[in-house]
Amino acid sequence: MLSDLMLDDDGLICKRCKKEVDDELYCFNCMRGVHYKCDEISEKTYKSMSGSRKRKWKCWKCKSEANTSMKANTSEVESESKDFNIKDQFVLLNNKMDKIGGEMVDIKKAISFLSEKYDSLLEELNDMKELKKSLMEKDKLISNMRSKIYEIEQENLVNNIEIVGLKVNEDNDMVGSVIKLCNEIGVKDCNKNDIVDIFKLENKVKKTSKVIVKFRNRMIKKEVLSCKKKLVGKKDLYINENLTRYYADLLWKTKQKCREYNFKFCWIKDGKILVRKDTENISFRIASEDDLGKII
Repeated sequence: MLSDLMLDDDGLICKRCKKEVDDELYCFNCMRGVHYKCDEISEKTYKSMSGSRKRKWKCWKCKSEANTSMKANTSEVESESKDFNIKDQFVLLNNKMDKIGGEMVDIKKAISFLSEKYDSLLEELNDMKELKKSLMEKDKLISNMRSKIYEIEQENLVNNIEIVGLKVNEDNDMVGSVIKLCNEIGVKDCNKNDIVDIFKLENKVKKTSKVIVKFRNRMIKKEVLSCKKKLVGKKDLYINENLTRYYADLLWKTKQKCREYNFKFCWIKDGKILVRKDTENISFRIASEDDLGKII
């Protein structure tokens, strides 16, 4: 093996300082010698190595070349790895783009579905508005018809009065008692022929009674009502127009509302409820509960 070493006339030449080497270090990679101090290794360290390790020992030059080669190989590997990673990234990016494309298709389908649903709901909403409008018109029509029925019912009582607290004579002659009362308040021409019907209603809750009198015509009824002011001083005796249950309830609610808003006048004329805030305002009719909103 020494025949392959770098020699001159005097022996081995150091690879670094180019001076003679006296059997010091031998690199079995390049087959050249080197001084201990030139390779920065102690003689003790080298000589403590086993034979197999010495045969694998490399001088500083060969180690440097080996490292350079290794770095070059590593760089190539890294470059190949980088190229491989870029390809992987492109594949991954393409996969993601395909997935996004699929999701966009699903989103478009969802938007189209929602748009159709919106149009359908909008159409249903318009139908509901039309239905509501139609129902409101029908409600108004029904309300008007109901008011008309109430008016007709009250018209049937146009010749009637009701007397509360009438004292009937011992013979229970209600007709005679009514005629006597009419004569007392100034209706002198009232007689039996003027009374078409008469009956008594008992209120068991209030323990009171009222007599309903139906006259032959409206003129006699109006005359009796105009003279009822002469009842002043007669306790628990009242003469009023005969009202249906609906109009009697409406009259009570109207009086409540008038008290609330300081309306001074509330009265009945020919079965119609009239109100007036004061002498400086005109009167108006309350025909239904909807009209109570006019009292403000």
